[in-house]
Amino acid sequence: MERMIQFVAVVVVCTLIGVACEHYEVNRYLKWLLMALPAIVWVRLRNPLQR
Repeated sequence: MERMIQFVAVVVVCTLIGVACEHYEVNRYLKWLLMALPAIVWVRLRNPLQR
């Protein structure tokens, strides 16, 4: 259940970043990079030992 809440939080953060980038007309590639960052960080925090 906790993992589900974390996943939803990551999705919300990614969505907010995407909306903000649309609002400020950020470069499309930069937008996708910024939206991917929270997900990458979340996976890294969950599996610190895996590479």
